[in-house]
Amino acid sequence: MTEYRKNYEAIEVKIASSPAAARRHMTEVAGVLNGLFDHFSLHLPSACKELNQAASSVISGYSKALPAQAQLIAHACFDDEELLDSIHGLTLVGELLLENPSGIVDYKEYLKKLEGVMTHNKNEKVKLCLDVGHLLFDMLKSRKTPEDFLEILAAIGENPNLQRHIRQIHLHDCSELEDHLNLGEGRMPLGEVGQLLSKHFPGTPLIFEVSLPDILSGAVNPLRLLENGLT
Repeated sequence: MTEYRKNYEAIEVKIASSPAAARRHMTEVAGVLNGLFDHFSLHLPSACKELNQAASSVISGYSKALPAQAQLIAHACFDDEELLDSIHGLTLVGELLLENPSGIVDYKEYLKKLEGVMTHNKNEKVKLCLDVGHLLFDMLKSRKTPEDFLEILAAIGENPNLQRHIRQIHLHDCSELEDHLNLGEGRMPLGEVGQLLSKHFPGTPLIFEVSLPDILSGAVNPLRLLENGLT
C-alpha cells in the first residue's frame, strides 16, 4: 500500500453554522482537532465558501483565528479574473485550498481558467483541493462516461501547473442523480481512480467523504475499496 494508509491522521470538517456563529464554532473545532491531528482542514460555511471579493475579509478573519496547520477550503466557482482579484486581497495564516465545486458544465474550460489563476497567483498560501467526486458527478450529469472522467483526472495529474498546487484530494461516490454517496454505492471506478491517484499524487492527503456511522460500524472500508488501485 502507498502512504495513503497514513492519512487517517488527517481530517476535514465542514462547518454548517450561520455566518454570525461560524468563526466561534470554527475556533472551537480547531482547538479540539489541534490536539488530535497534525493536519486538518475546515470547509468554509455555505454563506461564504464561494470565494469572491465580498468574502475576502471574512475569510481572512477566519484564517487569523485558526492555527497555522489548519487549512481552509473554499469553492472556486467564479470567473478567473474575479477569483484572481479575490486571492490577492487575502491575508492568510494557514493555507487556503480552492476546491472544484459541483455544477461545472465544461471541465476542460474550467481547468484552463484555474490553471491561469494559479499561474498568475502571487499569494503563496493559496493552493488547490481536487474533489474527485464532484468531477465525476458533473461529468455524469453532462452525459459523459466514467472513461471520459478518467481521462480528465489523468490530465489533471499530468499538468504540472495544476498537479504541483494540489494539497488535498477529496473522494466520494456519486451517480448522475446524487452527488454524495458512500464509496461503492455509485459509479466511481475505484480501482482505476486508485491507480491514477497513486501515480500522480503519491503522498497527497486523501480525504474520504463517507458517512461517519458507516466508518465506525465497519460497513464502509475506503482503503479496502481502493486497494486494487493503490497496491
